[in-house]
Amino acid sequence: MLGYFENSAQFYLPQIDLLATPLLGNLRENYLHWQDSVEIVCVLRGSVTVEVEGAAYLLQPGDVLTIDAFQHHRYAGGSADGLQLMLTIDDRMLYRQPGEHYTLATVGAGALPKEEPVFTTLRKSIGRICQLLLPLKKLMIYEGKAPAISGQVAHEALMETHRVCMILSAHTQITEKTVQPIPEEFLRCIQFIHEHYGENCSAPEVAHACGFSERSLRRLFQQYMGQSFNKYLTTIRLIAARSLLENTDCSVTDAAAAVGLSTSSFYRVFREATGMSPKAYLEKLRRGDTFVLSPIHLSVPLLSRNIFMAVEVQSVDWERIKRGEIL
Repeated sequence: MLGYFENSAQFYLPQIDLLATPLLGNLRENYLHWQDSVEIVCVLRGSVTVEVEGAAYLLQPGDVLTIDAFQHHRYAGGSADGLQLMLTIDDRMLYRQPGEHYTLATVGAGALPKEEPVFTTLRKSIGRICQLLLPLKKLMIYEGKAPAISGQVAHEALMETHRVCMILSAHTQITEKTVQPIPEEFLRCIQFIHEHYGENCSAPEVAHACGFSERSLRRLFQQYMGQSFNKYLTTIRLIAARSLLENTDCSVTDAAAAVGLSTSSFYRVFREATGMSPKAYLEKLRRGDTFVLSPIHLSVPLLSRNIFMAVEVQSVDWERIKRGEIL
C-alpha cells in the first residue's frame, strides 16, 4: 500500500505529560497515510472530503469524524476558506479490547446528529486543549524556543485530554464476536467517576446515581474493566493528584482534598502506587526525576505536520470554540 507513516515522536515537550497533539489549520489535500494514534477532526469552517479505508465522507461545519489508529486515510477537496480543529491521541492512552475501534462521528454508518450534546462537549475540550498547547507548539517548532509552561496549563490540558478519552471510550464498535460490548448503562458509571472523582465518589454513591445496586456495580467493573471499582477510582484520583503536584504549587494536603481523599489515605495509596511518599516524590521532582503512576499516564509528543497550511493562532476565536459554536 502506498502512503506514509506520521511519526508522533518528532518533537517533544517534556513539561507536557500528555499523549495528545493539537492541530489547527486548513487541510485541503494530502496523501494516503496512517498513524499509531486516534485522530479526531472537527470542521469549523468550509468543507473537506475525508477518505477512510476506501469510504469517502464530506465534512461540513459542525461535522466530527474519528479516524482509528492504523486506518489509512487522506484529505481531498478542501475549500479555500476552510478551518479544522484536530486532535490525535496516542493509542496507548485509550482502554479497549482487541477488535474494538472508535466510531464517534456525525457522518457515515451509525452517525449521531450534529447537535448531540457529546459533540458540543468534544469540541469544547479539543478547543481548550488547542488553546492551551498550540502557542507552546508554535514556539517550540517554528521559533526554536523551549517555552516555559505554566503548571496550570499542563494540568488543565491533561484533564481535558482524559475527558476526550472518556468520550471516545463510550463510542466503540465491536468487530470480533468474542469481545463483549460495554453497555451504555455501565459507561454512565465511568463518566460519573471522571466528573465527580474529587467528591464523595464511593461505590454506593456511584451505584445510586447510575441506577445500579452496589453489588452489580462492583461485578460490572471486574467484568468490563478487568479491575475493581476501588482500583479504577484510585487510579483516576492519582492521575489528577500527580498532575497537581507536578504542575502547580498545590500542597500535598490540598492535592489530596482536590481528588477526594483524606491526607492519610492519599499518603497510603500514593506509596502503594509509587513506593514512596508524596513528599519524597516532590523532592525527586525538584531534582528533575519523573515517574509514571499508571499505563494511561505516559509521555506525549507535540509534533509538526507538514501537511498543514499555516494558521495564525491569534486569529481564532477560542471562546466560541470552547462554547461549542461553529465559526
